[in-house]
Amino acid sequence: MSQGGLSQLRSSAIEMFQAGIAAADPYAAVQRCMMVNDGLLHLRQGEGWRTGQWPKIHLIAFGKAACPMLSAAVEAIATAASGGTGGALEGPT
Repeated sequence: MSQGGLSQLRSSAIEMFQAGIAAADPYAAVQRCMMVNDGLLHLRQGEGWRTGQWPKIHLIAFGKAACPMLSAAVEAIATAASGGTGGALEGPT
């Protein structure tokens, strides 16, 4: 294999590795499943969304991904509590 071909393979392998790491980001995963629109918290449920104004929300997380997942959830909940807009890239329409 030529040096140029090996360099291209290495570059492709690094891109695939980085894409895999990004896809497994626990903070981003929670952001994809929780969003705020017009002060309402929306939670992904299967193919749809569940929307509500809950008086209490309890968060429980365990494991290595617990801290970034809780951070993303608290951010979304705080935005909803303040009546703001933010959150996921896609959401209910």
